[in-house]
Order: sequence, then C-alpha cells, then structure tokens
Amino acid sequence: MKWQGRNLHDFHSNKLITGAMIEIKRSGNGPVLLLVDADSLEGVNFEQADLRHADLQKAYLPHAELQRTNLMGANLSGADLYQTNLSKAILKGADLRNANLTGAKLEGARLTIGDITDADFVGANLVGALLQEAIMLRVDLRCANLTKANLRGARLQDSFLNLANFQSADLRDAVLENADLRHASLQSANLSHCDLQRACFIDANLTDANLSHSLLNGADFTFANLTGVKLDKSQFDETTQWPAGFIPPR
Repeated sequence: MKWQGRNLHDFHSNKLITGAMIEIKRSGNGPVLLLVDADSLEGVNFEQADLRHADLQKAYLPHAELQRTNLMGANLSGADLYQTNLSKAILKGADLRNANLTGAKLEGARLTIGDITDADFVGANLVGALLQEAIMLRVDLRCANLTKANLRGARLQDSFLNLANFQSADLRDAVLENADLRHASLQSANLSHCDLQRACFIDANLTDANLSHSLLNGADFTFANLTGVKLDKSQFDETTQWPAGFIPPR
C-alpha cells in the first residue's frame, strides 16, 4: 500500500492533506512525530523514518516496510508486525511485549535491552540480530532463524525455541531456564556461563557448542547430538539427562 507521510513542518505550512489521517505521537501523550495520509498502516513504508519513543501500542502494521527505521524506546506492545520488514531497524530499549512478529524480517536489527516478553517470533528471520540483555520471557521463537545473533545476557526463561536455528549464535551469560529447545540447531553456538537449568534439548544439534561454566541441573539432552561439545567446569547433577552412551566429564 502506498502512503504519504507528513511531518509537522508540512502540516503547518498548509499543504493540502486529503483522506483520513493517522497521528503517530511520542509515548506518554507527547508531540506528534508523524502524520500519515491514510486510513490504515498496513503495508506502510516507514523506511529510515525517525520514530524514536513513538507510541505504537497495539498498532496494526502487518507487511510494513520499517527497514533501518529508528524505533529506539518505542512502545510497540501488542502491535501486529506480521511479516513486517524490520531489517537493520533500531529497537534498542523498545517495548515489544505481546507483539506479533510472526514471519518478520529482522536481519541485523538492534533489540538490545528491550522488553520482548510474550512476543511471537515464529518463523522470523533474526540472522545477525543484536539482542544483548533483552528480556524475552516466554517468547515464542519456534522455527526462527537466529544464526550469528548476539543474545549475550538475554533472559529467555520459559521460552519456546523449538526448531530454532542458533548456529554460531552468542548466548554467553544468557538465562534459558526451563526453555524448550527441542530439535533446535545450536552448532558452534556459545552457551558458556549460561543458566540452562531444566532446559529441554531433546534431539537438538549441539555439535561443537560451548557449554562451559554453565548450569545444567535438570537439563534434558536425550537424543541430542553432543559431538565436540565443550562442558568444561559446567555444573550438572543426577537430574541431568544425557544421550545414551554419553559420558559427561567429571
């Protein structure tokens, strides 16, 4: 869908604006950041727009073009971003709680220290995305591609990571307690110093992954591929389940 945006300068210069208007304001009843000459934001093109701290709570933005858009600190809680293009977008500190990002494109996007609790990223492309210290409780990343993503220090407790691709991802210091990683691809991923207690790795591929110095109490590695896995100084107990025939280092 084509749209025509107007900033406040255009609005006050008495340019003709036709049709329905959508105002995008700064969070907290702040000033208007953008006026959109349209009756819907579905499929809009906000590429490289400056929407820092914008109030887009529960916004309907499926199929939108938001690549390289600055959404730092924006409120996108409950927003519908189905198959939206957010490649290389800046979402540092953004609120994405309960947002729908199913099938979204987020290659190289910056989501550091954001709150992504209960968000849906099923099938999303997060290759090379930056998610350091993001709060991702109960996030749904099933079948998502996080190859080479940086999730250092992220909190992923109780998250659904089934069939996700974390190949060569950086997960150092992350918390994945009770996370579901069944059938996930974690080849060469760095999971050192992680909290992996009671995480489920059934049938996951952990070839050459680094789990050194991590907490593995209660973790389930049944049928997992642990070829070349590093477990130096990791902590596990009798509740940790290993693949048949695998003898963990003591």
